[in-house]
Amino acid sequence: MLKLSFITCSIFACAQLLAQAPSSGNKLQGSSRNFIERIDEKESPSHDASEFPPVEAVEEPTIANEDSIFDFVEESASFEGGQEELIKFIANNINYPDDAKEAGVEGKVYIRLVVYSNGEISQIAVLRGVNAYPSFAREARRVLKLTNGRWSPAKLKGKAVASRLTLPIVFKL
Repeated sequence: MLKLSFITCSIFACAQLLAQAPSSGNKLQGSSRNFIERIDEKESPSHDASEFPPVEAVEEPTIANEDSIFDFVEESASFEGGQEELIKFIANNINYPDDAKEAGVEGKVYIRLVVYSNGEISQIAVLRGVNAYPSFAREARRVLKLTNGRWSPAKLKGKAVASRLTLPIVFKL
């Protein structure tokens, strides 16, 4: 598949070169012309299906135990009322840090948290903040702690499971 994509891109790039050559008055350099001719001369290889090994069935992942925390799930955890309600909740409850407000600084903080199968959250961690203003990260963590118990858990195979979420919190004056 990768080889096919490369050849397709190469053919596309060469077609662009050919299209530009007459209008610009420049002739294609020898190596470009030779490359195009080599592509034209090659035939697509034909493959017999018996050359490839049979595809084996892959087992579905199992849910290890109640304590497992998943990064990939069929249905992500969500805030009650959806993403729009989460944005409203954060906007209504966030306090812009005074030090950043005085300096006129804006920023974005990325928070990772775990939503458990009962809707409770924990393990609220700052993945990336505004280096000079740790007050942004403290405020983002404080507001997300207020959402505890207001989440619908992620689902895997129809069963509620614990999962990790990453959320950006934007601070804008």
